[in-house]
Amino acid sequence: MIGFVPSQQAETLKDDIKPLEEYLELTLQEKYPGIKVESFVAVKYMGLIAGIKSGKVDIGFLAPFSYLLSHRDTQKKGEATRPLLRTVRFGKTSYRSQIIASKKSGITKISDIKGSLFAFTDPASTSGFLYPQITLLSEGIDYRLDLKNYAMLGSHDNVIQAIYRGDWDAGATFEDARKNFVKDFPDIAPGSKVKITFLSEEGDEVQKNIPTDNLNWCPEEIKKTYEKENIFWDILMRYTPSNLDELAKEINPFLKTMEKGKNKIVETKCGKLKLEILDKWEGEVIQIALTTPIPNDIIAARGNLDSKIAKDIKEAFLNLPQKNEEIFKILKDVYSIEGFEETSHKDFLELERLAEKSGLL
Repeated sequence: MIGFVPSQQAETLKDDIKPLEEYLELTLQEKYPGIKVESFVAVKYMGLIAGIKSGKVDIGFLAPFSYLLSHRDTQKKGEATRPLLRTVRFGKTSYRSQIIASKKSGITKISDIKGSLFAFTDPASTSGFLYPQITLLSEGIDYRLDLKNYAMLGSHDNVIQAIYRGDWDAGATFEDARKNFVKDFPDIAPGSKVKITFLSEEGDEVQKNIPTDNLNWCPEEIKKTYEKENIFWDILMRYTPSNLDELAKEINPFLKTMEKGKNKIVETKCGKLKLEILDKWEGEVIQIALTTPIPNDIIAARGNLDSKIAKDIKEAFLNLPQKNEEIFKILKDVYSIEGFEETSHKDFLELERLAEKSGLL
């Protein structure tokens, strides 16, 4: 049994990860004929921790603080949860938590949160509770005493949606959970609607015959066209397809400094482009603070899982990008995972010290 944390709606996640479940089963059956792999999506973080402790869940995708709670509980039985791999996102093995607020709330800094309605994700979430509550406390705000009310909403998606609707004034998620909603609700995060025009080498007219052989990396949406309109958001996110992501990396620094109605000519790998801001907005859910870096989430095994099987599962995930790019893309789309690297408990000692100092471990 492989378990997942509720980073999004459990029903949707269960469907998304089905191909991964099938890949692991087929891979393991090469060495262990008849072995079955099933998936379990916890409604709450503690559900996954309890599943590992009881032995019902063999492998878990755990947030770092959830891993420490699982390690503590299972260590008492002499079967401490074992970290196998740490995820890589945006080229890093760490990430940050963000404090966000509804634009309508008038909250622009952490001190404004005092007396507000604040939404956490789950008491076992590192980025949705542990680090945010420490950040609030550093500004003199004890979430148990200084808020009008607070709640654990169960997932990062739930927090984003609740703040966007105006049900809660502020909250905490991983950076940047707003990306899951920008396509359906473009105004949820700061962004710009941009008109992109290919120019001649002289930069004074639209290029009529674009040499497509020089645009192999460029987005399909603008290949063989002279003009294209697209929305780009000023948040930490990946665009699909990957070539659109490459274009976003090049032009976003320019877009940040441009105002609505203004245009700028820039040199890119896609050629000389004219960027014109057709519309620009601040976003209805604003980011007001980021925490210090947090170790990325991990894949962990229950302590008494056969070491050979645990090793083979680890190898299956490490080889996934090469063996099945389509299924690996599911992990990229669902969890923004770009890769894995080996890890051990020592990588979480600083986080463990922080949690103990805060009285949460």
